[in-house]
Amino acid sequence: MKIKLNKKLLKKQKVTDQQYKALLNLYKLLISVNKQATKAVQNNPEPASLKYFTEIIKIIEFQMQDNWNFEQNRSMHKYQFELPKCTCPTSDNQHLRGTGQFWYNKSCPYHGTKKEINE
Repeated sequence: MKIKLNKKLLKKQKVTDQQYKALLNLYKLLISVNKQATKAVQNNPEPASLKYFTEIIKIIEFQMQDNWNFEQNRSMHKYQFELPKCTCPTSDNQHLRGTGQFWYNKSCPYHGTKKEINE
């Protein structure tokens, strides 16, 4: 699997060779987690049991931010809304990036147990 990273951003953020390798592994891990989530969601489990995937992705995104030399900022995360069969409003959440707010769909297999709209 070939992962391409933004060369201009790599240079701008002064990403080291070690960070570059870590980023490649993190993106591969993200793909792997998505494949596992696909299998898990096909078994139609309760949303609470799928929350694990959003937690793993949160950890991956924090590590990505570190290796891209960005400040850790939860409000900039996006990959939890790209999980297979996630029904949360993707475009609304893209527009809210950076605000610290997220919109969740109550029927989403991953986020359906959220008690509040904003995290």
